[in-house]
Amino acid sequence: MASPAHVASSAILLPPLDGHERKIHLRSAGPSDSAAKPTIVIVPGLGSSCLSFTFLQESLAQAGIRSFTYDRPGNGRSSPLPECSGDGHVAGKKPKPRNATQMAAEMNEVLQAAQVLPPYVLMTHSYGGVIAWEYVAAYVENVVGLIFLDANSARSAERSVMGT
Repeated sequence: MASPAHVASSAILLPPLDGHERKIHLRSAGPSDSAAKPTIVIVPGLGSSCLSFTFLQESLAQAGIRSFTYDRPGNGRSSPLPECSGDGHVAGKKPKPRNATQMAAEMNEVLQAAQVLPPYVLMTHSYGGVIAWEYVAAYVENVVGLIFLDANSARSAERSVMGT
């Protein structure tokens, strides 16, 4: 039986947004020489940490597949959202609202800064499915496949957030 694959953690700094530092926690696994093969980009749901996908990343790496994921700002080990403390909340303040289109653009920025080159297969969970659809709409040339794991559609996400 093969030994467990190593999942590497690191962090990058993105350019400040509205004067706030953006430290992003990253996780990557698998062969680094896989430029000709797609990288599986795992897109977690809202509030999920990329640490939730460690076992999956180890399994993919053992199969010779490169994977990458990260904690969006306000999640896991990444910097909190503007106007928030480390736990995402400040008494009497709410984080600035963000939508899936903004999160998709941010994901592209993270992939570029981390030098994770396309092509990508986006593997999504929960609200990550909505973010993935927005990513495909804006950056279709980078995506060669989609995998949805109990993912939301834009309409189901709207219903759960708006209560309609």
